[in-house]
Amino acid sequence: MAGWASALAKTRNLIQKVFAPTAKDPGDWSVDELEETLLRSDVPARLAMEIAGELASASRKASRRERLRVRLLEALGDSVPFGWPAAPKPFVV
Repeated sequence: MAGWASALAKTRNLIQKVFAPTAKDPGDWSVDELEETLLRSDVPARLAMEIAGELASASRKASRRERLRVRLLEALGDSVPFGWPAAPKPFVV
């Protein structure tokens, strides 16, 4: 379990840098900087391109960070509860 958690640490750290209060506002980034940050954060290329394009054409600079947050949350979708199935005999996951 530690393996996948540490693998996601890079993604988590990059995304945290974007939303940190002291972070450079996404509205001040060039489209290339924004797209690169999203790609390095393991956001799929197609989604990164869509988000970068939307934010580049956004007229209100103040709302870009919030728009980025909303778009990423939409892409994640709803969380599905997970439970290990109860089985009377051993099984392979």
